[in-house]
Amino acid sequence: MREALASLLTFLVFFPSLIYSGGVTVELTSAEFYKSIQNSTFDAVIDVRRADEWEDGHIADATFVENLGSSGSIDALLGCEKCSLAIYCRSGARAGDAIKRLRDDFNFTGDLYNGLGVKQWKEEGYDLVKTDSIGAPCNNNDAYSCKNCSPDCPDSNISGICDKYVSTIALCFISVITSWYSFSI
Repeated sequence: MREALASLLTFLVFFPSLIYSGGVTVELTSAEFYKSIQNSTFDAVIDVRRADEWEDGHIADATFVENLGSSGSIDALLGCEKCSLAIYCRSGARAGDAIKRLRDDFNFTGDLYNGLGVKQWKEEGYDLVKTDSIGAPCNNNDAYSCKNCSPDCPDSNISGICDKYVSTIALCFISVITSWYSFSI
């Protein structure tokens, strides 16, 4: 019984930090990435490679933000902090670094997707293009509303509670009940 109370106390102490940790971060396969682009899932698709890599070919309708994973400027993404962004590079590593940087250094709270890289993209047989960079529609555009935003929440809103909050609360509740049950047996 004492262990169950300790679990409950731990849950109550750490629960506030679990309620909102920013948007989700998901790694996509090339097929998932392609399908999501076709379904207009993202507010913007971001290429974070070097300029020479961009010029060799990139995913259609991408916004080029050079070296975002290390030192690149986020000026092209200002206003996109709550938006759904798909980020890719050559293989996925720099995209992961860019996502970490957006979350940790610039407080991006929208859903960020690691689309891996053009290496996997080409292996799946998808084409690259050589066109100009597309400006992110959310970049300093007050008229643009991110796909997943509502006035009260950076995600879709159900009865005033964000979907993300509901799922986090449910997972925490299940964890506490499971811990409590296992200790009481």
